[in-house]
Amino acid sequence: MPQTTHEFTKVWKRQCKTELEKYQLLLGIGGQGLRTIFKAEISMGHLGEFLVILHNCLDEKDTNKVFEILQQLSRTNRFDLSLKFLAKEEKVVASKLFKQLEANICGSESEDRESEGERKVNVELIQELGRTYGVTGRSD
Repeated sequence: MPQTTHEFTKVWKRQCKTELEKYQLLLGIGGQGLRTIFKAEISMGHLGEFLVILHNCLDEKDTNKVFEILQQLSRTNRFDLSLKFLAKEEKVVASKLFKQLEANICGSESEDRESEGERKVNVELIQELGRTYGVTGRSD
């Protein structure tokens, strides 16, 4: 597993040829690992690409892992600057990603494991993180 931005970029570009391989790398490193790698800042273009890949490959069973990745990335230095460089299409994809995460939390599978109160809290956390990413408005 890569430990630095340079190592990450090397693995990302040379070893991960498909979106699914990149998705698996992101999940494998996890939110805390990515936060450590991108402590100083998220390299140019990576944030948008991460959002697209997480959206395109999202599996309902990975909802919590993806949420954690997004949460930890939002805590990196200069995150606000990385957001400013997102392309319009990437912002649209990010919005869809947060809607899908919310739908997954509210989905029937989660009903068996969580109480209504827990689901509501989790939805609110996703909405709050979406606002951090600038892709969701205030909750209704």
